[in-house]
Amino acid sequence: MTRKHSPGAHVCLTVTKRGSVATILINRPYAGNAIDAGVRKALQSASADLNADPNIRTVVLTGAGEDGFSSGLDLPELASLPPDGVAALALDMRKTCEAIQSINAVTLAALKGGCIGAALELALHCDIRVGRADLRVGFPGIGIGLVPGAAGIERLSRIAGLGPAQALYLTGGIISAERAFMLGMITNVFGPSEFEAAVADFAGHLAQLPAVAARELKDLLRMAAKGAIAPEAGAQALARCFSEGDAGERLRAMFEGPEPGTALH
Repeated sequence: MTRKHSPGAHVCLTVTKRGSVATILINRPYAGNAIDAGVRKALQSASADLNADPNIRTVVLTGAGEDGFSSGLDLPELASLPPDGVAALALDMRKTCEAIQSINAVTLAALKGGCIGAALELALHCDIRVGRADLRVGFPGIGIGLVPGAAGIERLSRIAGLGPAQALYLTGGIISAERAFMLGMITNVFGPSEFEAAVADFAGHLAQLPAVAARELKDLLRMAAKGAIAPEAGAQALARCFSEGDAGERLRAMFEGPEPGTALH
């Protein structure tokens, strides 16, 4: 099933559901999949819609076309705004990143070609990122007098470390998929011919994870991103894997064999 999210004549974003996997496609290839007001609104709406669907276990975020994931903010839109409008746009982009981060399902960013500026900020708010071998990422905005305004600095500093983040931001450099992998910005690099199939397999694997454990892990990781996890939070999360999930059944099946008629999911 495919749902279209667009405020205008062009469909700027589509959401396709196949079983327990949903794919969010930024659909502005004619504009480098640049993130304008329409895309931001559609991403926020799609995130809320997916959270309302308990059947969705994995969400893949990617861009249309072969050239790239996204070139970042829509620069003509940005250039048309007064300073207070620019501030409002940055807050809206932060809201969009937070909407992606709030998705209950495990999120997987499938990155290819260019993933620049605000697009990289968006991808950094997914749980996992994988890249096609031609991937190039970076924050070149400083070269034209811009700074990131959508929480990318915090995310990249946590993921890659403060030193690499400082270098990437202050030089405006663009790095390769291999370098991004070395910095922990992406977890896997796939060749062009295998990329789509590999992403589908990866998403399918994530969708098969025990639902309660995946949910509890996401909550704990969100806590960890904000600071230390309280001891009782981890203990209670583990307990819910038994009381609400099927950890007990799985353990018994490992050591004793499953009870007759028991199905594990």
